[in-house]
Order: sequence, then C-alpha cells, then structure tokens
Amino acid sequence: MRPTACWIWAFADDIDDVISYTPPQRQTLLFSATYPAGIERISARVQRQPLNVEVEDGDEQASIEQRFYETTRESTPCGASERHPSLSASVLRGVL
Repeated sequence: MRPTACWIWAFADDIDDVISYTPPQRQTLLFSATYPAGIERISARVQRQPLNVEVEDGDEQASIEQRFYETTRESTPCGASERHPSLSASVLRGVL
C-alpha cells in the first residue's frame, strides 16, 4: 500500500466520525492535493453531486521554508498518538 493510501485510510474513520455529527442537509467541501481512488470513495460517501475543480501546476517558489517541531507523547492533542501512532509522529514532528 502506498503512503498516500495509508494516510487516506488512517483518516477515513475520523472523517466518518465528523460527518456523523453534521446534519443531513449540509454543504460538504473536500479539498485534496491529489485525488486517488480512496479520496474518490470518501467523496462518493459524503457528497452529493460533487463538482471537481482541477488546477494545473504553476510556478514553484524558489525557496521553501521548512520548520521542525519536536513533540512528546504527552504534548500530542487529544491522544492522537494513541489512535494513529506512526501518522501522529510524522505530522506532529513536522516531517511532512
């Protein structure tokens, strides 16, 4: 399984949890830098007649500023490290 697919399915349950608290009549916006099959399946579940907008690559920035924030298990929000240990470590340490 590709890393992107792992990310999608790691958050699929969280997306379902959030959607379960929303009213049936709602506007649902879904933004994704890529649109693999997993995102398409999530979109089909939570959106009605979605409009897909594609944007072409533009000029890239000459330089990118990168930051690194080291965290501890105790400082992670809402027990995220317990639910998704490897995913949380990557995000919270600023690897991605």
